[in-house]
Amino acid sequence: MRSKQKGFTLIELLVVIAIIGLLSTLAVVALTSARAKARDAKRISDVKQTQTALELYFADQGQKYPAGTDLLLGVTPNLVLCGGTAAKGFQPTVATCQDTGATTFMGKVPKDPNSDATAVCGGDVVKDCNYKYSGTESDTRYAILFALEGKSGDLAAGLNCATQDGMKSGATCP
Repeated sequence: MRSKQKGFTLIELLVVIAIIGLLSTLAVVALTSARAKARDAKRISDVKQTQTALELYFADQGQKYPAGTDLLLGVTPNLVLCGGTAAKGFQPTVATCQDTGATTFMGKVPKDPNSDATAVCGGDVVKDCNYKYSGTESDTRYAILFALEGKSGDLAAGLNCATQDGMKSGATCP
C-alpha cells in the first residue's frame, strides 16, 4: 500500500516562484516610471514657482528681470530671489536680503529633484541637470532651461525652456 503524501511538487513550486518573479519585475518597472513622472511634475512646478517669483520681481523692480547669465539655480543651497536697492536679484542667503531691507520674492530657489551640484542643462547633458537661468537687468526677457525625463502635457522629454511668455519644448531659449 502506498501512503498519500501531502505537499507541493518541485514543478509547482518553480511555477509559483516564476510567477512571483514576473509580477515583482512588472511592479518595479511601473514604480520606476511613476518616480520619473513625479520628478517631472516637481520640475514643472518648480519652474512655474520661479516664474511667479520673477513676475513679482519684475513688477516691483521697475519692469526689469534679475541680471544673470547661465546662472545655475539651486546649486547654491540657500539661493533666494530678492529685490531692493542694495541686494537685487539672486542672492546667496535670506540674510543678504534681510540685512539690506530688501523684499524677498522667493525664500529658497528650487533645484532639480534628481541633480547633483555640477550637472548643467544643454548640449548632450539632459538627465539630472540643474535649472539654468539667463536674463539681463536692462532687458525685459528671461529664460530658464530645464530638462524632463518624459513627455508631460505639451512639453517633450529632454530640454525645455520657460520664458516670460510661458513654457515650450526644445532647448532654443530666446
